[in-house]
Amino acid sequence: MEFGGACLTGKKISILGVFLGIGLVLHLVESLFPPPLPLPGVKLGLANVVTLVVLFLGSIREAFLVSFFRIILGSLLGGTFLQIGFFISLGGGITSFLTMAAAKKMSCSLMGTSVIGALSHNLGQVIVVFLFLGTTAIFWYLPLFLLIALPCGIFIGYLGWLFFRFWPNKSL
Repeated sequence: MEFGGACLTGKKISILGVFLGIGLVLHLVESLFPPPLPLPGVKLGLANVVTLVVLFLGSIREAFLVSFFRIILGSLLGGTFLQIGFFISLGGGITSFLTMAAAKKMSCSLMGTSVIGALSHNLGQVIVVFLFLGTTAIFWYLPLFLLIALPCGIFIGYLGWLFFRFWPNKSL
């Protein structure tokens, strides 16, 4: 199968499918727990570790495929497809992915890339909420969301580092 000029072999598609499945499980498991803070939409973002790992093990295209399909399938399985929650997740996911891809291209570390992704994810979500609701009041929450994103990004980066520590080879 060819995607954007790059050939995806059957083996690579299988591996990406496993990562997609892991991301979906993490996404759905995390949705079962109440938010850690009494703020709507605040989550740890466990499924983002999969995007981070695929970004560093594979290519930007492969990471995009896993991230995009995880968001789509996660919203379908979670019952939020085409609802505001889906668009908030998609906006945050795309923003996060683009900034993480740029950080990786600039040789940023795994941890730094994770933190950048977490911060930009929250920024993307706030922008989508602003576009949907048309109120600037959401921007008052941005400093708090960014403050929360920092330890979450560090934690997700740490999980990614643990994964790399035990992955037998450093590529897909």
